[in-house]
Amino acid sequence: MNDVINESDISIEGLSIELSRAAISNDIRSEDTLYVNEQGMFPFWLRLMQGQRLLQLHTYLMFKQRADDELYAFCNKVNDRLIMPSVSLHKVERDQGTENRMVATYPMLYRDGLVRSHLIRTCRMFSDGMQQIQNEIDSRHRYLLGLGEKEDVIELQ
Repeated sequence: MNDVINESDISIEGLSIELSRAAISNDIRSEDTLYVNEQGMFPFWLRLMQGQRLLQLHTYLMFKQRADDELYAFCNKVNDRLIMPSVSLHKVERDQGTENRMVATYPMLYRDGLVRSHLIRTCRMFSDGMQQIQNEIDSRHRYLLGLGEKEDVIELQ
């Protein structure tokens, strides 16, 4: 088997197969997105951006209610400690109020091809980085809600 996936052969279906071969469970969600949901890994989306020859890994966790400056400071702390993923604060307006999300991303260029082992290793490292944020950087759970956890949304004054 060739260790490099040719640029012209990169597709969401092909990426899904590569992850499955490495025992990483995933589901195709659209023509350019798949969702990695392997047990024991932090779940994330992988988006194929063919025009830019880019794969983007991304996920998010909900922040607990805190002042914006605390959330920005937490994101800066994460970015200072980790190379992967990069995180930022995103505000999402909902009927119940504003949700604060810590959005995590990592870009992967595939111009001229993609090394199979690099794809797999990057997916695992991205997931590991998210787990490190939860288990080490926010070990006291002061800032982030766990996966699937909800907190009543209250507008801070």
